[in-house]
Amino acid sequence: MLRTSAVPPEPSLARSPAAMDAARLDEILRLPPGPRREEKILRVIADLTLSLAAWHGAGRTHGGICPDAVVDDTHGSANLRPPAAAPDDEDAIRHPGYAAFEQYTDDPAYPCGPWTDVYGLAALTYFLATGSAPPDALARRVRDDYLPLGVWEPGAYGQQFCAAVDDGLAMAAPARPQAVAELAAAMGASLPPAEESGQESDMAMPTLMADARADEPAAMPPPAVRLTAMRSEHPARARRVLPLALAVVLLLAAGTYAWLKPAQAPVELAGSPQAQARPEPQPEPQTSVQPQPPPPPQPAPQTAPAPAAVEPDPPPQSVSVQPGALPDEPKPATTTEPQAGVAPAASEPPAPATQPPPPAAPVLVRVAVRPWGEVLVNGRSRGVSPPLRELSLAPGRYQVIVRNASAGDHRMTLTVAPGRPASITHEFN
Repeated sequence: MLRTSAVPPEPSLARSPAAMDAARLDEILRLPPGPRREEKILRVIADLTLSLAAWHGAGRTHGGICPDAVVDDTHGSANLRPPAAAPDDEDAIRHPGYAAFEQYTDDPAYPCGPWTDVYGLAALTYFLATGSAPPDALARRVRDDYLPLGVWEPGAYGQQFCAAVDDGLAMAAPARPQAVAELAAAMGASLPPAEESGQESDMAMPTLMADARADEPAAMPPPAVRLTAMRSEHPARARRVLPLALAVVLLLAAGTYAWLKPAQAPVELAGSPQAQARPEPQPEPQTSVQPQPPPPPQPAPQTAPAPAAVEPDPPPQSVSVQPGALPDEPKPATTTEPQAGVAPAASEPPAPATQPPPPAAPVLVRVAVRPWGEVLVNGRSRGVSPPLRELSLAPGRYQVIVRNASAGDHRMTLTVAPGRPASITHEFN
């Protein structure tokens, strides 16, 4: 789907002589209905088709087609003034009679696209042929009073021309031509071949729109190109960072080894004779509880590598080591093991507490307006009722406006509670 963002006009456009020139449309409206007037209309439609085709090729939708938007460029061709906002934006100006129904609602089932400009171009053609705009799309949604162009004045215009205008003004978007070029060709407008139009797409873009697009920032290069440029700009920095990272890793490894080595040394030397020759590091364990005879058997499984050297003289070692460090030095090993196992268990319970509560389910709100009205919730249009019958809103308070062009606005405050039905009802007198 085409994105509907539009380029805002430059402030200087309002003072441009071309923007204020409406002589061409006035000349057409002064002609009597007939083949000559139809020929003049088709020339304008051909120029505007090239402009809109360039916009659609760039992924944009105009959405603001109306007589006031038609201007003459410096080459004498008809162009369109760039709109100030996207056609489905809340701040977009919707011209009655020229705006399609999908421009009045944000329902995803009614998206804006090239078919939106097809409706506007057909409405402009209807105005140039009859002197009046077709009925507004909101009013047609309730009761369609559209008078087909062929019925307006039979025989004044060609049947092909009238049928194309009627198809372009269809209320359902799928029933319209899906491209402005299809609409212009169905009307009988003379368009340049596809190759020429493709080569001159930049020239076909309206001068006013091209000037507005000139201020846009240049397209960003692909990610691969940007990554290559970043690598080439800072090669020296990359060479400096790698040695520093390696040095930090080595320092961390050395610190870890130095921290773990004292705890492992007593385990490795517990059964060796050198354990008796080191009385200096023993003052700290002397403060621990000495009358623990069971600990001496515990180092036996941990000192499995040295049982052959310990077996010849176990009695002297057991007597000399008890007041020393052997009963207490294995203690860190026995105490650190349960701590390592308990740490993850203690960190697991807080995890469920950080989970946020599930959001409340949306509530179905029934909508019933008579005879009809546009429903706005917190300033945003949600459609016209009928045919709008229901809305899906999250629990909360909403400011609702029911708008009728002939009866005014009805304002109300809607409170939506979880699991409780809600409704928006009003009858205009």
